[in-house]
Amino acid sequence: VYRAGETDAATASKPKINRMELKLEALKGLAYVSERQLRNSAATSVILHNAFSSEIAFVKDNEIWRGTGVGECLGFAVQAHEGTALMVQVAKKTSQTAATFVIENATSMLSRLYAASGDAIVWLLNRDCTGQLPLMTVGDQPVFLPPANVDASKSPFYGTLLGYPILIVEQAETLGTAGDVVLANLSKYALIEQGAMRSETSMHVRFIYDEMTFKWSTDFNGHAMVRKPLTPFKGSATQSPFVTVETRS
Repeated sequence: VYRAGETDAATASKPKINRMELKLEALKGLAYVSERQLRNSAATSVILHNAFSSEIAFVKDNEIWRGTGVGECLGFAVQAHEGTALMVQVAKKTSQTAATFVIENATSMLSRLYAASGDAIVWLLNRDCTGQLPLMTVGDQPVFLPPANVDASKSPFYGTLLGYPILIVEQAETLGTAGDVVLANLSKYALIEQGAMRSETSMHVRFIYDEMTFKWSTDFNGHAMVRKPLTPFKGSATQSPFVTVETRS
């Protein structure tokens, strides 16, 4: 943009637009159940449906984290452009004890986060890391606030750290390894889906074996909307929607 006088013409520009193509990719699950089992256990189909729903959700989250981008999502921990990884790794604290996560790690990560007001920002943690959270303070002030509900299972979040909600996820690395804690701006990850998970059954596929066939499928794909870490207007430390701390060993 340019300043202009009252009757001056505006100055034109031709911004470069990053092109990204996403096409839906299928994820499927298949199971065979004997007709006798179905007759004797009316809950079998419900159990299967819940199990496959859970597994599809797990695979989706895992692909968003570390998918290859070939026939599946491109994970933010894998994505790179011109040899530069999208996810930034901040340095550990000098002489930091192995297999720990301390307040200096968290504040360093926060300073490298690329985000705007209103973005969906969350801490993604391996459950191994939860024992570190109550130990984190600035002076005498705690920076971790546990869940407010008496029954924590009613909330998907494990409290907050430095004001941002915490999610415990299986996809995070074990404590002390880069990726055990990720500060993620999920607003910068594009995920496309076509409807909800579909479920179908057929008695014909395994008819001579007295088995019912159950099939589940869903179509989705994803890719981060930022190609590589960005250099801010002031300062030289790059920023990314996805930040972690280097391995502490």
